[in-house]
Amino acid sequence: MLYLSKNDIPVSVPIRTINNRLFVEENNINYIMYKYINGNHLECKTLNDYKKAVKVYGLILGKFHRVLEDYKGNSEYIKDMNL
Repeated sequence: MLYLSKNDIPVSVPIRTINNRLFVEENNINYIMYKYINGNHLECKTLNDYKKAVKVYGLILGKFHRVLEDYKGNSEYIKDMNL
């Protein structure tokens, strides 16, 4: 999430603890607080306009995949983003 946020993808990022950690563990359960994201939801009229909705979603997904393609972090879930 931090990587996506730094690459202009609007995502909610975790708030660091006073110990600079991204989560708190209590009784073997991880707790994370996230920052609020400013912005608006897609309106129904946009979703009802098929061509406009496809364009909006396509632009968002394209940008998301371009950013993930350059991701060099250590993650077993993001290995090959050759889309």
